[in-house]
Amino acid sequence: MSSTFILSVITPDGAIFEEPVIAVSVPGQEGSLGVLNRHAPMVAKLKDGLVKVRREEGEAYLAIGSGILEVDHHTKCLLLVDYAYLAGNKEEAMARLQHSR
Repeated sequence: MSSTFILSVITPDGAIFEEPVIAVSVPGQEGSLGVLNRHAPMVAKLKDGLVKVRREEGEAYLAIGSGILEVDHHTKCLLLVDYAYLAGNKEEAMARLQHSR
């Protein structure tokens, strides 16, 4: 069994990120949410903030606008958001988020 799942980040302009990941942490309306492989199916509202992605080759960060998180059938996680910017590090993601507000 694989320890990864597919994370897709979609904006009105199209797909920003779609690849296998080990874990993802997102800014939910009610607090931070973490998703691992084989997470129970769920839907949650997201707020503007940072997404931390853990991949086999290292961490990645995204600055996102509000939207929806959907975890489907244990193997796929979908973020439908107003905007998303992939950043090289946490500081760059924070700067993009501040600029977008």
